[in-house]
Amino acid sequence: MKFADVAAEWLVKRKIEIKPQTYSGIVKWLGKDILPEIGQIPMVDLNAQDILQMLKRVESRAYK
Repeated sequence: MKFADVAAEWLVKRKIEIKPQTYSGIVKWLGKDILPEIGQIPMVDLNAQDILQMLKRVESRAYK
């Protein structure tokens, strides 16, 4: 199972619990920043370094 699969399942479960605007923001954030970077990595292979590299790329774009 890839990270994108887990994220999709989480979104389905959370959709009824959060406000539509919040949900929309999460979907946008996942689609723009998270899934392109780590979405296709199998969960068993995902590690802290993968997350850190993804966050650094997002951070570097934010301050340009």
